[in-house]
Amino acid sequence: MGEPYPVAYPRAFIDYHLFDIFKRLQRAGHDRIRYLEDVIFENIHYRTGKVAVDETYTKRGRFDDDSTFMALIQTRQIAAKRLEQSLLNNDVAEYEAIRYEEVIPPNPILALTMYTSRLLFDGELPWCWRSWLWV
Repeated sequence: MGEPYPVAYPRAFIDYHLFDIFKRLQRAGHDRIRYLEDVIFENIHYRTGKVAVDETYTKRGRFDDDSTFMALIQTRQIAAKRLEQSLLNNDVAEYEAIRYEEVIPPNPILALTMYTSRLLFDGELPWCWRSWLWV
């Protein structure tokens, strides 16, 4: 996978980044997602009422990492293809450094167009996952 946990994510989306890679792999016919019955992850977040608001939340914008997630679409595509090649016992090309694409346009119409073309029409992802991301 090269860099499975890109440092480009300072706060959020690393879980979605990894899940997206494995959804791509699943769509290619290699389901490696496993759900463990006796494992519980608890989100300790101020919006759930479990902690007080602190600098973790006040010093960042809620949607700051959206553009990072969008910029790393091609990186996730490459990671999924590398994993698939490995599963097929094929030679895996040398890892390519993370590629950053353009950021989300400030114009809402252009941003919606970008989200639609990059997420909703991404045939490497299962329909349910890409529509959830788009929404």
